[in-house]
Amino acid sequence: MKGLVPLFLGIFGTFAFSWLGLTVVPNWQIGHLNPQSDEEGTDIYPQPQSGMFERGARVYAANGCIYCHSQQVRADYAADDIERKWGNRRSAPRDYIFEQTVFLGKMRMGQDIANIGARAPAEQASPSPAGAAAPATSPSRGTSPAVSPTSQGRAPTAASPAPKQTPSPSPAAQPGSPAPAASPAAPGGSPAASPASPGP
Repeated sequence: MKGLVPLFLGIFGTFAFSWLGLTVVPNWQIGHLNPQSDEEGTDIYPQPQSGMFERGARVYAANGCIYCHSQQVRADYAADDIERKWGNRRSAPRDYIFEQTVFLGKMRMGQDIANIGARAPAEQASPSPAGAAAPATSPSRGTSPAVSPTSQGRAPTAASPAPKQTPSPSPAAQPGSPAPAASPAAPGGSPAASPASPGP
């Protein structure tokens, strides 16, 4: 029992110092950054993000893109990101001040997408309409965007279209099967719901 109090204080102190070192001190150092402007005060960096950016961040998080892609240009001593033209300088804390959740990335299995808008200006110049999503087609299905369920006047169903089903013949039409009992009390109803049908 004598060693319980020092053990508890040691565990509490370890977590308290870790919290101070990893949360409080960095927030004190860089938590109050503001956008910078040039001498004339016209070019402000970074700009507040648009709704399209926030919607893209939600899709990025929901699809788990953080597991394969990173969003940070690393320093010259860590990687050759600047030589690959993934950015003209390394990422800095000020780059992320308007983001609620910063997706720096865990590992880089795919390309870095920190400055993808600057590297692919053609995609940025002609974005898809706000409500439209690019249809994902696979060659095995042979589906084209012109034959989507919404273009045929039907409401969209689940993520993948259900295969066409052919109507199966009724049990009475199959040879060798007993005819189902029909009930006059349930016209148009199913034979299983009628009180005259035998139970299992």
